[in-house]
Amino acid sequence: MNRLTYVKRVWIVKQFNKGISASKLAMAQKIHCSAVYQILERYNEFGWDGLKDHKTGRPETLLNAKVEIVILDLRRRFVYGVCRIEQVLKNKGFMISHRQIEKVLLRNGFVKPSIKK
Repeated sequence: MNRLTYVKRVWIVKQFNKGISASKLAMAQKIHCSAVYQILERYNEFGWDGLKDHKTGRPETLLNAKVEIVILDLRRRFVYGVCRIEQVLKNKGFMISHRQIEKVLLRNGFVKPSIKK
Protein backbone atom coordinates (compact mmCIF):
# COMPACT_ATOMS: atom_id res chain seq x y z
CA MET A 1 0.00 0.00 0.00
CA ASN A 2 1.36 3.39 -0.99
CA ARG A 3 1.55 6.20 1.50
CA LEU A 4 -0.61 9.05 0.31
CA THR A 5 0.63 12.62 0.39
CA TYR A 6 -1.52 15.62 1.22
CA VAL A 7 -1.84 16.44 -2.50
CA LYS A 8 -3.08 12.92 -3.31
CA ARG A 9 -5.63 13.01 -0.48
CA VAL A 10 -6.93 16.38 -1.74
CA TRP A 11 -7.13 14.91 -5.25
CA ILE A 12 -9.19 11.97 -3.95
CA VAL A 13 -11.68 14.29 -2.24
CA LYS A 14 -12.02 16.53 -5.31
CA GLN A 15 -12.49 13.57 -7.65
CA PHE A 16 -15.08 12.01 -5.34
CA ASN A 17 -16.98 15.31 -5.23
CA LYS A 18 -16.98 15.32 -9.05
CA GLY A 19 -18.80 11.98 -8.97
CA ILE A 20 -16.06 9.41 -9.51
CA SER A 21 -16.64 6.25 -7.48
CA ALA A 22 -14.52 5.34 -4.49
CA SER A 23 -13.49 2.03 -6.05
CA LYS A 24 -12.07 3.75 -9.14
CA LEU A 25 -10.19 6.24 -6.96
CA ALA A 26 -8.83 3.39 -4.86
CA MET A 27 -7.64 1.59 -7.98
CA ALA A 28 -6.00 4.75 -9.33
CA GLN A 29 -4.07 5.32 -6.10
CA LYS A 30 -3.44 1.60 -5.45
CA ILE A 31 -5.11 1.69 -2.05
CA HIS A 32 -8.05 -0.13 -0.49
CA CYS A 33 -11.54 1.22 -1.00
CA SER A 34 -12.01 1.64 2.74
CA ALA A 35 -8.99 3.96 2.83
CA VAL A 36 -10.81 6.28 0.42
CA TYR A 37 -13.82 6.34 2.72
CA GLN A 38 -11.56 7.05 5.73
CA ILE A 39 -10.06 10.03 3.86
CA LEU A 40 -13.54 11.29 3.05
CA GLU A 41 -14.62 10.91 6.70
CA ARG A 42 -11.64 12.93 7.89
CA TYR A 43 -12.44 15.58 5.29
CA ASN A 44 -16.09 15.76 6.37
CA GLU A 45 -15.15 16.00 10.03
CA PHE A 46 -12.14 18.37 9.92
CA GLY A 47 -12.18 19.92 6.44
CA TRP A 48 -8.94 20.39 4.50
CA ASP A 49 -6.94 20.44 7.73
CA GLY A 50 -7.99 16.85 8.37
CA LEU A 51 -6.11 15.75 5.25
CA LYS A 52 -2.76 17.20 6.31
CA ASP A 53 0.11 15.00 7.45
CA HIS A 54 0.61 14.71 11.17
CA LYS A 55 3.53 13.64 13.28
CA THR A 56 3.24 10.02 14.31
CA GLY A 57 4.15 8.59 17.68
CA ARG A 58 3.78 9.66 21.22
CA PRO A 59 3.71 13.43 21.82
CA GLU A 60 6.77 14.84 23.53
CA THR A 61 6.32 15.67 27.21
CA LEU A 62 7.46 19.12 28.18
CA LEU A 63 9.06 19.67 31.55
CA ASN A 64 8.22 22.52 33.87
CA ALA A 65 10.46 25.57 33.31
CA LYS A 66 11.54 25.56 36.97
CA VAL A 67 12.72 21.94 36.71
CA GLU A 68 14.70 22.78 33.58
CA ILE A 69 16.40 25.61 35.47
CA VAL A 70 17.30 23.21 38.29
CA ILE A 71 18.74 20.68 35.80
CA LEU A 72 20.81 23.33 34.04
CA ASP A 73 21.97 24.77 37.36
CA LEU A 74 23.20 21.36 38.54
CA ARG A 75 25.05 20.91 35.28
CA ARG A 76 26.70 24.35 35.41
CA ARG A 77 27.66 24.35 39.10
CA PHE A 78 28.78 20.77 39.64
CA VAL A 79 29.32 19.55 36.03
CA TYR A 80 27.14 16.52 36.85
CA GLY A 81 26.23 14.04 34.14
CA VAL A 82 22.74 12.89 33.34
CA CYS A 83 22.79 9.92 35.74
CA ARG A 84 24.02 12.02 38.66
CA ILE A 85 21.45 14.75 37.96
CA GLU A 86 18.73 12.09 37.88
CA GLN A 87 19.93 10.76 41.23
CA VAL A 88 20.02 14.23 42.85
CA LEU A 89 16.54 15.07 41.59
CA LYS A 90 15.22 11.71 42.80
CA ASN A 91 16.55 12.46 46.29
CA LYS A 92 14.76 15.84 46.17
CA GLY A 93 11.49 14.10 45.25
CA PHE A 94 11.41 14.70 41.48
CA MET A 95 10.83 11.64 39.31
CA ILE A 96 12.25 12.72 35.96
CA SER A 97 13.48 10.15 33.48
CA HIS A 98 17.04 9.88 32.29
CA ARG A 99 15.99 10.65 28.71
CA GLN A 100 14.07 13.80 29.66
CA ILE A 101 17.11 15.18 31.50
CA GLU A 102 19.28 14.34 28.52
CA LYS A 103 16.88 16.16 26.16
CA VAL A 104 17.12 19.31 28.30
CA LEU A 105 20.92 19.16 28.25
CA LEU A 106 20.90 18.53 24.49
CA ARG A 107 18.65 21.53 23.80
CA ASN A 108 21.00 23.76 25.76
CA GLY A 109 24.21 22.41 24.25
CA PHE A 110 25.68 20.72 27.35
CA VAL A 111 26.01 17.25 25.82
CA LYS A 112 26.63 15.88 22.35
CA PRO A 113 23.80 13.99 20.64
CA SER A 114 24.10 10.21 20.70
CA ILE A 115 23.64 8.47 17.35
CA LYS A 116 22.08 5.46 19.08
CA LYS A 117 19.10 7.47 20.39
